[in-house]
Amino acid sequence: MSDERLHAYLDGELSEPERAALERELAGDPAARARLEALRALDVALGELYREELRRAEPALARLHLPRARRVRLRWLLVPLAAAAGALAGFFLRGAAPASRDFAAVATLATGPFLVDDGVGAPREARAGEFLAAGTRVSAPPGVRLALVLHDGSELRLDCESSLRLAGERKIELAAGRAWSRVVPGTPFRFECGGAAVEVHGTELSVERQGERTEVLLFSGAAELEAGGATRVLAAGETAVWEGGALSEARRIESEAIATGWMLELYAYSGTHQKDLAEHLDRLLIEMGHRKLVSFEEQVLTSELAGVCRVPIARYLVSEGARAELDSRRKAARVLERIADPSVAVPLSAALRDPDLEVRRSAARALKRISRGELCPDPEQAAQAPEAQIPACERWAEEQAGLLEPPKTSKLAVVGLLLTL
Repeated sequence: MSDERLHAYLDGELSEPERAALERELAGDPAARARLEALRALDVALGELYREELRRAEPALARLHLPRARRVRLRWLLVPLAAAAGALAGFFLRGAAPASRDFAAVATLATGPFLVDDGVGAPREARAGEFLAAGTRVSAPPGVRLALVLHDGSELRLDCESSLRLAGERKIELAAGRAWSRVVPGTPFRFECGGAAVEVHGTELSVERQGERTEVLLFSGAAELEAGGATRVLAAGETAVWEGGALSEARRIESEAIATGWMLELYAYSGTHQKDLAEHLDRLLIEMGHRKLVSFEEQVLTSELAGVCRVPIARYLVSEGARAELDSRRKAARVLERIADPSVAVPLSAALRDPDLEVRRSAARALKRISRGELCPDPEQAAQAPEAQIPACERWAEEQAGLLEPPKTSKLAVVGLLLTL
């Protein structure tokens, strides 16, 4: 009688006839009954051993979107698999399972084998699915990129030829290369890069270290780069560099799409790559909108380029990076006042919440025009008191979005947009 059949019996996976047949066999086989009870006891022992590890891992597991497992009894197998294997060996060889080390992250994706050094023996190769303890050093060799989910749910992606250490609670030491992270809100999250440090407050950013040079690119949220006794507070869409003992002023990121383009390979490996590609496509649209606004006069944008600029300019208008660029927002709103159509009703509705009256006024006028007077019949009043208008505008925008064919996001579409920038 195989262990596979006994596991299926314990898991409730056998059909009623199969279950009855196995129980008849067990009734006449004392050795099989003893084996069944040993497997049952092993499940209980391992479940107790990793109950606390499972609790700590829950935020990260929630971000993995793992497929529903058939064997619901073995839910604890989602906690550190390497540690579980060690515990299993220990149970049989020593009669008791050793305590596991603190769980810090899980490697959710990898384009090839990478190196880990957990202080237990020599550095070794690892692959996606590896659970990593606090203090582990992780290195991506040439040609390999990987993605981690930390135990608090924060996401981390590591580029080729990069190395970091899981240094502690919400703390990463970047030794070399480039890392991207989407940090969940909470206590400050820190990247340490030799003489420079980045304090993150719930955000999306990229940190790159080459020797003593550290560059931070902030895509959303808030962060501070500390080095040489000075601090640079970064807003969304800004970057700063520590190099040669000097900390640069914050400046606008030249191309967020290009800065994050190295992650496209990971998107292709991800089971949720459509979402990742959609986010990258949105970033490309925002960047395209900004470039068109700074490169062309309003007359050109509202005539020859109207068809290709409508959506990118609308996405830029309500992007986080546009918040600090009032003149560009006003120009975007004026252009949309003339070229908007129902395809950009959602960002126009969001623009009614803009802190600037001129932007709100142009958005209200655009909404009135594309709805043929159904929305914002008095644009000036709507701009002065937008909260009364926003619910109706948002409902209408959602209805229009439902009538339009949703765009299909593909790597080809992303490449095409890159070529137009």
